[in-house]
Parts: sequence; structure tokens; C-alpha cells
Amino acid sequence: MANITYAGYIALFIIFLLLIKLRGKFYLLPTFPLAVICLSFYNFFGHFSVTEVTLKTEILLLISFVVFIWAYSVARRWKYYKVINFINHFVNREKTSSELLVTRKAIYTYIVIVLFYCCFDLWLNSYIYGSLESALTRFYAKRPIIEVPNILITFQGFFLKAITAFIFIFRYYYNYYGKKTFLLYIAVLLLVLIAFPKGSRGATITPIMFILFADLFSKKLFLNFSLIKKAREYIVLCGFIFALFLSLTFIRGVDFEDLSSAVEVLKDLKLDEGAEEFSKHEKDLMIQDLQFTFDSFGERYSFIGLFYTLNSIIVNPIPRFLFSGKPVGFGTLLTEAKFGSGDFSVKHLETLNTGFAVGVAGEGWANSGLIGLIFYSILLGLYSGFFSRLFFVYIKSNNFVALVFALLFFQASFSFIRGDLQSGVIQSIYPIIIMFFIVTIFFRKKRLR
Repeated sequence: MANITYAGYIALFIIFLLLIKLRGKFYLLPTFPLAVICLSFYNFFGHFSVTEVTLKTEILLLISFVVFIWAYSVARRWKYYKVINFINHFVNREKTSSELLVTRKAIYTYIVIVLFYCCFDLWLNSYIYGSLESALTRFYAKRPIIEVPNILITFQGFFLKAITAFIFIFRYYYNYYGKKTFLLYIAVLLLVLIAFPKGSRGATITPIMFILFADLFSKKLFLNFSLIKKAREYIVLCGFIFALFLSLTFIRGVDFEDLSSAVEVLKDLKLDEGAEEFSKHEKDLMIQDLQFTFDSFGERYSFIGLFYTLNSIIVNPIPRFLFSGKPVGFGTLLTEAKFGSGDFSVKHLETLNTGFAVGVAGEGWANSGLIGLIFYSILLGLYSGFFSRLFFVYIKSNNFVALVFALLFFQASFSFIRGDLQSGVIQSIYPIIIMFFIVTIFFRKKRLR
């Protein structure tokens, strides 16, 4: 039987309050950033089954979450007039009306762009891992044989997020105008197939989830939209998501010799084996690592410094050949703390290929104890509330560029909850920054008449 942490009770209480606000319409919870934050937090840090959680862990986690929610609520209420006026002026471009997307030409163009991305992804990973076969069987297990510039990986990540976001946008606007197209599923299937070899369950199921999220937002914002009429479609999609999730749980981290061996394993895979593997290896993993961090840093290991994580985020864009001492993300440092000898030199940490995460509380504690925990809880709470506010401003827009920004803001509001913080923040900030450049280059400002 699962036990609930003190912070987990707070997260559940907030979800309960949101349900009251929604009058019991639980299916609309994913349309609220705060609900996604609490659900994500509860999933990772809100409950445990086999771990003996100490009072120290309970209290520190509770302090962090309460401080985070307080900072979030403060930032969520601010108006940000100057920021919003800047974004409004920026997205006021020609040929950005939602009507342009509900045409055959638009959906065909989108499918071609997705095909181009898939080819780029295959080429890049074949180059990194040495061959196409190695790229298709990497599943978190194979190590890259060639290092590529960080900017190339960043571009790939942005490209993927942008085209995946357009799954939501196409579906959303098709719902708005009362139109249908199953051509969008061609793009969804392509993105699922290209993400599968990576081994990331989140990246693989995200294209499908965006279909579901678009319909949930449509239900929330459009009076005439019905979820019941699409019930069969949802059953198929949820079944597919479940199969993908358990399949990747079973095989990710396995170093296959070649593509045929991976295919054989997948053919013989039973979903109950995937469920058993998930239960065996990932039950209480986050709580265990969090408690390890609380117990180890400040005792067995020294704190890494109050501004370590913040500095690692700020200097991340600098190529390592220009800054050889650039801090490594805390997830890699935690791997060394758990399984290594405690060699936290950048040169050694760069050789590690695995990272773990302990959320805001754990990473804040590792930075500088209780001071670090409170500091990062406030900082990330303000950060989350800021982007949550911007999301609500732009989610209803009929300008598809503004809607892209709304989705990026939505993701930024919760992407760091699991950690590590460097990865969670930069993977959300970079796409926003790049999107500003893309709009500047490819969309002309509207002329004043």
C-alpha cells in the first residue's frame, strides 16, 4: 500500500481545490499549469511504497514545496504589462491567422516538414552513434562515439518541440473550426517512430498526448466541442500510449547487438513483463534518490555551492571548448555521488553517461543545505508562476505564432519539477529564445494602414 508524503498531501489538496473550481470536471485538470505541477510533483515525490522515508526528508520536502507554491502564487498574480506588450508587438505578423492552418496545403506542408525532421534525426544520430543500426538501437544504453557541437543538439531539440507543438495547434484549430482530418496522424506516427529508439517514454508518447491535450483545451474553451463523440479514438490512443510506455520501460537501457535482436525482443515482449519491470526498477526511485541527497550532501560530501545550479544554467550556452571548466548538470554529479568515488571534477564527470534527478528540494539542498533549498524553491516558484501567467494570456489566441508561445510557456511552467534543474530549465528556455529568432526571420511585421 502506498504511503503519502506530507508534501504529497498538500499537492492533493491543491488538486482537490482545482476540482471544486472545475465542478468535478477532472478531465480538464491538465489544462491548468498548477494542476500539472501538482500531479507531476505527486507522481515523483508525493508517495512511496517500500522506502522508509525519514522525518528529515518529509520536513525538507514539505518546506520546499510550500515555499515553491507560495512563490508561484505571487508570480502568477503579477500582470507583466511590459513583457506582454512586447510579446503582443512581436507576434503581430503577417500570415499568422489560424484560418491558414485548416487547409489541405497546410497539413501536407506540415507532413513534409515532419519527414524532413525524421531524416535529419536519423542522420544526426547515425553520425553520433556510428551507424544507422546503432542509432536505431541506442535506447539510453549505447554511448556516442562522436561528440557534436551543443548548438546542433539544441537545434534538434527545438526543431522537435516546434513540430510536435504543431500537432496540438493543428488539432486545436481544426476543433475550433469544426473540421476533421486524419492526415495529422501520419505526422503523429512518424514522430512516435523516430522518438522510440531514443528510449525516452516521455518523448515517444508526447505526440499522441498532444492530440488529447488539444481536445481537452477545446472542451474547456469551445462551447460546442464534445469529447464523447471521440471516445473510440481516445480508447485506441490510450491503449497505444500504454503499450509504448511499458515496452520502453522493459527495453530501455538494454544494449542490443543489432536491429534484429531488438526486433526479436519486442516481438516476444509481454505487457505484464513491462509492468513488472517498471515496478521493480522505478518504484520509489525519486524518493530514494532524494533521501540519499539529503543524507549525503553536507555529511559525506560537501555542499556544491549556493549558485552552482544557477551558474550552470547561465553558462550552458558557452561551448565547452571555450570554457573547459563549465559546470556539469547536477544529474551527472548525483550519479557520481551514488555510484562513484566522489570525484566531482568536470573532467571526470564528462565521462559519465547517466544522470539522476531529485527535483527542486534535493538539488537545492545539494547546493547549500536549507538555504539552498529555500533559495531554489523561491526562484523556481517565481519562474513557474511567470510562465504560467503568460500561458493564460496567449492560450486563447487565433494567432498561431502566439499559440506556439503559449505552449512553450506552458511547458516551461513545470518542465523542471522532476529535475535536474539545468536540463529542465534550458530545455524550455532555449526553444522560447529560438522561437523569437524564427519569427523575426520568417514572418514579416504587419504594415500599418
